[in-house]
Amino acid sequence: MKAVRCHFANMAKHGVREEEVRECLAGKHLRLRNPSGARGTYLVVGKTLGGRYLEIVFEDRGDCRWVFHAMTARPRLVRLFRVRMRQHGHEEA
Repeated sequence: MKAVRCHFANMAKHGVREEEVRECLAGKHLRLRNPSGARGTYLVVGKTLGGRYLEIVFEDRGDCRWVFHAMTARPRLVRLFRVRMRQHGHEEA
């Protein structure tokens, strides 16, 4: 996995820890092109080891992923994540 760099002020504002972001990116997650962002940015929905669903927005910068937004996932994204995991034969992630 690529190195992860984080915008700590944004994460702190939303009560998200760096280790939670890393857990989501390392585990099963749903990765989409960011619908409201610039080209090369992605929206990820994943679940921490503690069971918290997060939505993370990052930019792929070659050798690293620059995470500039992370917060508790909105319900519609959690539903989408669960549906996609079931469609791909994964148990509740």
